[in-house]
Amino acid sequence: MNWKLFALLVFSPFVHVGAQSVLKPEITRAVNFVEKRLTPDHQSQYFHVAALSGDSLFVESTSEDAVRRFDSILPNIPKQIQYLPEQNPDGKNYGIIKLSVTNHRAEPAQSGEMLTQALMGSSLRILKKTKNGYYLVQTEDNYIAFVETGGVVAMTEGEKDKWNNEPKIIFTQLYGTVYSDNKEKTLPVSDIVAGDRLVLKGEKGKFYQVQYPDGKIGYVLKSEAEKYSDWLAQNKPNFENVLATGQRLLGVPYLWGGTSIKGVDCSGFIRTSFYLNGVLLPRDASQQARVGETLDIYENGIANVDKALKTLRSGDLLFFGTKRDDGSDKVTHVAMYIGNGQFIQSAGFVRISSFYPSAPDYDAAHVSQFLSAKRVLTHIGDNGIIAVK
Repeated sequence: MNWKLFALLVFSPFVHVGAQSVLKPEITRAVNFVEKRLTPDHQSQYFHVAALSGDSLFVESTSEDAVRRFDSILPNIPKQIQYLPEQNPDGKNYGIIKLSVTNHRAEPAQSGEMLTQALMGSSLRILKKTKNGYYLVQTEDNYIAFVETGGVVAMTEGEKDKWNNEPKIIFTQLYGTVYSDNKEKTLPVSDIVAGDRLVLKGEKGKFYQVQYPDGKIGYVLKSEAEKYSDWLAQNKPNFENVLATGQRLLGVPYLWGGTSIKGVDCSGFIRTSFYLNGVLLPRDASQQARVGETLDIYENGIANVDKALKTLRSGDLLFFGTKRDDGSDKVTHVAMYIGNGQFIQSAGFVRISSFYPSAPDYDAAHVSQFLSAKRVLTHIGDNGIIAVK
């Protein structure tokens, strides 16, 4: 894999001893060394170390480079190495999301930390299947996590490409229903949320007839969706449209790992506001902070609010966090500037806040952690800022 395309290393280093998990110091040091030197972030690579019988280790990764480095640090420990993705005998190494939203977790369990979500109709690369009903997958924005197999239709590459090339509709309202017939009083097939895509099979009165990835047929109100080709052609990813989308989400609760109307974290809110206007940004705030044009808002190397307010344009991204011991930024939060000293963010819920202490919506906690700002709307097509196709 190309490290320029993947910014994140996920690792799960543990050694089982009896019923307990014990992390051996030399393995911890080796994993930490690999993590720090291969990538500045997490979630776009996978690296897992576990104990086998005796003193050998099982090493599983999407990166040959990570395995080589790990092996060079611990050359005398026998290792069984598994590179991902695994090749399934049936060739079904891809998948399409069939639920309105799927939750993707750090571990293959409901108790695992939620890392991100994916929308219906989006493609996945299946890296492996677990024994307890989960896939390890890589989403369209390269995010790696575990998702329940029940939310995914596994496909060959040819079947996935055929699905992606079919004419589709995209749901444009925040939330709705796919009906079992072309009448609103019929039973639902499923719920549907903003950004979901289904294959367009035909039109019946005020409904689109649609098909799910698993072949189910349903009906979506035309007033709540658009033909995907028309939506792409009409997209104008400017500040006014992105803000209008963000404002539609006002009051939506904060949800760690959320990227949908069902709940958004800070970077998920930004990503969703841009995605529904045809722009795909990186998933995490720390990743978003590395794309676009860096704005000069600094005085003596520190972000200065007064200078920022003279420099910022509506639609610029604002990043908040702390400084590491080496002076680098540790980004933990992102918001979007909307003018007049205000910004829109997901913090507790989606809301509008202000830089000005005299304002009723002043956000002292985040303003005190202001780190940097990026301009992205004038850089669509640059690395990491992708026009949706």
